[in-house]
Amino acid sequence: MKHYFVFLCCFCSSFLMAQTPLNIKDFGAKGDSSFKNTIIIQKLIDSANAVGGGTVLIPKGVFVTGTIKMKSNVCLFLERGAKLCGATDKSDYPLLSSKYKFVHDSVNITALIFADHVSNISITGYGTIDGVGGAPLFDYRNKIKLLPRPMIIRFVKCNNVLINGTTLKNSANWVQQYVVCTNVKIQDINVHSFVNKNNDGLDIVGGNNISISGSTIYADDDGICLKTLTTDPLEYVTITNCIIASNCNAIKMGTESLGDFKNIVITNCVIRKSGVMIPLYMRDIGLCGIALETVDGADVENIIVSDIVISGVYTPLFVRLGNRARGQELIAPDQKKVGTMKNIAITNITGIAERPPEASITGIPGHNIEGLTLQNISITIPGGYNKMLIVDTVPECEKDYPEVKMFGSKLPSYGLFIRHVRNLTLNNVRLYFIQEDVRPAIIFDDVKHVVLNNVKCNTTGQSKMIRIINSSDFSITLSGTLNTALAFLSLEGKSTSNIRISDCDLSLYKNAIDKTDELLIDSYKIK
Repeated sequence: MKHYFVFLCCFCSSFLMAQTPLNIKDFGAKGDSSFKNTIIIQKLIDSANAVGGGTVLIPKGVFVTGTIKMKSNVCLFLERGAKLCGATDKSDYPLLSSKYKFVHDSVNITALIFADHVSNISITGYGTIDGVGGAPLFDYRNKIKLLPRPMIIRFVKCNNVLINGTTLKNSANWVQQYVVCTNVKIQDINVHSFVNKNNDGLDIVGGNNISISGSTIYADDDGICLKTLTTDPLEYVTITNCIIASNCNAIKMGTESLGDFKNIVITNCVIRKSGVMIPLYMRDIGLCGIALETVDGADVENIIVSDIVISGVYTPLFVRLGNRARGQELIAPDQKKVGTMKNIAITNITGIAERPPEASITGIPGHNIEGLTLQNISITIPGGYNKMLIVDTVPECEKDYPEVKMFGSKLPSYGLFIRHVRNLTLNNVRLYFIQEDVRPAIIFDDVKHVVLNNVKCNTTGQSKMIRIINSSDFSITLSGTLNTALAFLSLEGKSTSNIRISDCDLSLYKNAIDKTDELLIDSYKIK
């Protein structure tokens, strides 16, 4: 066997220097379920790297492998009809260590394809990589953990990465994770993974210059998830022209948020129902379409979300600034930093919600979301709720895990619940219900410097279109109900002031303004 591999390496070198792809079958690989091709594939990768680079080709057929490690200047190419399948023995997945460590890192990480601090690597071609993540060895319910469940791809601190055309399916864990990588291009891939817990479709953990485009991602957990697990930021990211179906959050940012998120564009995507139900969540729809969050001290700045069609979710939109502060004790034990969110534009969104809770945009007391624009937004909810809810019963949940259900099963507004926000613009916003709902369309609580222009909402004869609570400095123009309502505005709280209304048709309301006694008489003006 030793002499065979000496011959193999020499033979590889001559092929690589001629720029000829290395077909693994030419070096003894076998396409059957019992033969493991790990050593052969790894030797070819190593040999290609040794001569300056080359392509390792997986031909048509089914080839089983354990963990393989990518090296610089190597392309793993899967022909159409090729399938690379993960092995299902513990010995095939050694624990993987990296020079790069998370603040609260775990060494118990495994992956089918791994790369650490390498450059110019790619996985391309229209074949399939199957993690076989539903195998008994990877069962998350196993109380005796025989093996950390492997990802299909895990690349750490790599530069110039291309993932193109390939199908990734049936991961035992996250499908793919790119940790603080630079110059990453992920395009035209297909992901389908509903066989295990934590089946995120694509996770970007820090890094910069990252492009995700033209891909279809169906996942039982989050579809595309942006995170930072150290103080290293995530910057200059584009996500475009993708179709995403998730039983959790379709596109999510900031569940883990130690490092900053800046200069990120998400555009021209379709979010839809997965239609796949497994016992883990017992649902076949997602929690949220677009979730933007910071809870561990990160600054989120310069974010654009545009031209998204959303269906098959509880709620289309969730924006959250919280203060969980996980991991900060390991960075600066004496100083806990609350993150910021500012300069965010969400435009051209059409969303249909299937179930409550409703859309929310919330900071926490003393820490406001700043500079947020919602423009050309249409949200439709099922409706049908016939009770007013008390705003004070919505908890702050300052240190909780950020999720659409964190405030309870229902919110006191059917369209948007907005709290602790400064410098907010709502322009050309439409909020609809299918069945009549007596809750107001929008609630503003501790919100200042607001522009509402051309905001139109469904209401009932028993509902108030908008409730403004302890909030100030509003300019409201060309806005109103789409039918009839008890009141256009409900003004509440001693701090509510400087509400300016102009060019609004107030004839459809029993009372244009409904205000509590403690408000000053000049707290609002109608032109």
